Amino acid sequence: FAVDARQQLLFSVDHLGSLTRLNLTTARSESDDSIELPRVRQKVLKLAVDWVAQHVYILTKPGDILLASDWYSKVAAEEPKKIGDSPGSRDRLRAGQVQMQVDPVNGYLFLLQDGNLYRSDLPRGGLQLNWTRVPAASE
Repeated sequence: FAVDARQQLLFSVDHLGSLTRLNLTTARSESDDSIELPRVRQKVLKLAVDWVAQHVYILTKPGDILLASDWYSKVAAEEPKKIGDSPGSRDRLRAGQVQMQVDPVNGYLFLLQDGNLYRSDLPRGGLQLNWTRVPAASE
């Protein structure tokens, strides 16, 4: 799951790959508060939210990184678009061994995979991800 604390939105995925956007401002679960998002055809490992640009980033099992740019709207109809690949080993990608975070203020997407930290500028205006390995403090 991923949370936009500013707008009180929770984005989650279930075991079948269905993604949901839930408005956290109401205590009860009403149909207006929960919106089913387009199904991702691959196993979703991680979600990350860019609350400035109102984008949701999705990391899938094959290592694809998808961008959903219309999921903040009331009715999200578009499927997410592929914007790049994970920089590390695709065959060893597991949900518990990878982390993805967005720094929307500074404009970065971070991925921690296989003990390595990678950084890419956020894709503004249709740009693809361009990963750079961040050296460890001991390097």
